[in-house]
Amino acid sequence: MIDLLVPKEMLSTQRLSLLKAWRSMSDLEAELFPVGMSLLGRQIVCELVRAHWQDESLSVKSLTLAVGSSGNGTRRHLQRLEQAGLLLIRKGRRDRRSLELSPSPRLLEAIDRLLDALESAIQGSKYRQEFSRS
Repeated sequence: MIDLLVPKEMLSTQRLSLLKAWRSMSDLEAELFPVGMSLLGRQIVCELVRAHWQDESLSVKSLTLAVGSSGNGTRRHLQRLEQAGLLLIRKGRRDRRSLELSPSPRLLEAIDRLLDALESAIQGSKYRQEFSRS
């Protein structure tokens, strides 16, 4: 019997190589981020690194608005990231009542490793030609 839910392309070599690359990225992510990375956790890490690379200050409030989550959910993830040594929290330079967030050197190193691995996985897959066209 033919499974109508699985498109023929899914069985192609290209798709399988991409699936393997995705799996290797998931394994590396689990190794680099011991706090576990939910979708919200990934969004928080991406926003922290983006703000750092663009030399923007980031407060808990602005981060919460950027990722579109509840304040409690954001704070819980920030606490886990700080305990894991992936986040630095400082009193605000302009307003001492606010907190400024920045990625730790450990988080920046982990992101560099993750992006290098992602780039290698894309270049190593047969999907590379399709990816570079889009």
